[in-house]
Formats: sequence, C-alpha cells, structure tokens
Amino acid sequence: MTGRRRLDSLKTCTTLAFLLVVPTALPAADWQSVAESDVKQVFFNAETLRRAGDLVTVWAKENYSTPQPAAKKNRTYLSARVEYRLDCARRMVATASIKVYPETELGGEVVQKASWSDKNLQWLDAPPGTVLDSMLNYACRR
Repeated sequence: MTGRRRLDSLKTCTTLAFLLVVPTALPAADWQSVAESDVKQVFFNAETLRRAGDLVTVWAKENYSTPQPAAKKNRTYLSARVEYRLDCARRMVATASIKVYPETELGGEVVQKASWSDKNLQWLDAPPGTVLDSMLNYACRR
C-alpha cells in the first residue's frame, strides 16, 4: 500500500471511529410553559399530548426554584420529567411515572425514578388557581 493510500485509509477509519463514538444529537422536545408557582415551573411536551375521551396523557418537565429532597438519603433534585394522567371531566391529576435530576432542565444523572400502573394511580384534586388547575386548563382545551 502506498503512503497516499495508507493516509486515505487512516482518514476513513478515523472518521468511522468518530461517528461511532460521538452520539447523534436528538431533536429538542417542544416544551411549552403551562404553569408556574413560587416553587416550580411546569412545561408540557406538546408532541406527547394524547387524549382519549376525557383522559389526557402528557410528558412534563418541571424546574424547581430550590433543591427538593429526594427519597435517597442526602440527595436533592432541581428538575423532573413526569408522565401525567389528567382527567378533564373530574378535574383531577395523577403521576404515572417520574424521573428526577440534580440540575435544572433535566440535567445530570437520574437521582431517583418511580412509576405506577393505571390501577395504582393516586388522583389529586386540582383546586382553582393552582399549578394542577393550570395544567388541566392547558391539556383539556387541546
């Protein structure tokens, strides 16, 4: 093999190795701000909003203004990715799954995670003027 061909071969191998090691960037989620309080701001990923009758499923991102205590000892989190179930007729909200992160904007390694089957969901009322009320208003008018 000539020096030129060896150099071309080396460039090709280097390029292939780079493509295999460097992950392809994923498209950013379409996060829409839907609710805010002194404690947190909630965003919905509009692309994940699914409605079946009066029930809505949606993925949310939540950023907290101060560190929140995690179930794991001496751990806190500043953001969460939550799968919500919203009942538009009964004006109630339930968490189907959650992953919490040590940094805002879902940054860092997952601190803890949990999920619940539909039969084990804990439904919460959404009093007027609350974050849950704002979440329902956004999701149920879609």
